Amino acid sequence: MPANFPKEINHLNFRVEEMTKGFSIRLLKDDGSSDLHDNNFWTRKFKLASDFDSSYKAISISSGQLRRARLDIYTTDIHWCSLDTEVHYRDITNFDGKFFMVNIYGVILGMDESFYTLDEVHTSLEQKDWECERYFVESCGHLYLVVRDFLICPTLVQYNYTLDAFMTEAKDANVPVKFKVYKRIPSGDQRSRFCWVEVNDLGDHAFFVSTDCSFSFSTRDYTGCGGNCIIYVDEIDNVERLRKFESIEADNDKEGLKQLKNGKVRLYNLADQSSAPLALFPHYLDMFWPPPTWLKWDQGSSNA
Repeated sequence: MPANFPKEINHLNFRVEEMTKGFSIRLLKDDGSSDLHDNNFWTRKFKLASDFDSSYKAISISSGQLRRARLDIYTTDIHWCSLDTEVHYRDITNFDGKFFMVNIYGVILGMDESFYTLDEVHTSLEQKDWECERYFVESCGHLYLVVRDFLICPTLVQYNYTLDAFMTEAKDANVPVKFKVYKRIPSGDQRSRFCWVEVNDLGDHAFFVSTDCSFSFSTRDYTGCGGNCIIYVDEIDNVERLRKFESIEADNDKEGLKQLKNGKVRLYNLADQSSAPLALFPHYLDMFWPPPTWLKWDQGSSNA
């Protein structure tokens, strides 16, 4: 721990709220390190059932493929079973007693957590099926789907099925940005049936989205910060970076703050559809950076 880390923290001086919870699984070497260039098994997202403490069930996305899992409490082994190997999936979550999953073309599935039976099937919400980035966000008791629409730049961004990532040969500044937001609502008078409708106003809420985790928070408590925006991690990787054996994931694992400093964390205004690095918005930046002085890493101290 840093030498300046406090021995005690007075919780009366802070308001702490859990925003989200996410898991991933990666095989490590004997020394505990992870070689980013190894072709090892990696579960990018692992979502526990809401009753996991008793059912030990979960679903996951591994190399784009959708899988279900069950933990053996006696051996601590995880038993895997593929649910769909025909198309790649971008996000999963659980809400209202169901697992929800969305594939790269925008098809949304709702699956009963207990029996893995399909309860909801929704075709793509866009006018044309296209490979786009998609994120589930829960906000104020509702489930939303945030879509980064790459149909506006079809020749600049392509999905790489081997790497399970979106790629570009253009510089980041030359890739247009457009987001759409959809909300799950009851369909007509039938409370058991649902549909997804596009929304253009998030009120005083801001959505934070990334392939690691996504969440919603109210901006009312932050002076100078307006809502109706999306704070996102620009995770389109550059082909040239990979040729040099660099990756955005390396930024996440080794230097999490590098994403913020190099402009990969950005703010999208849903009203005027503008996008810019989060570093240009000091009031928003205060939500994440800089951390309190006692949280800053003392470069002169050794790890404890």
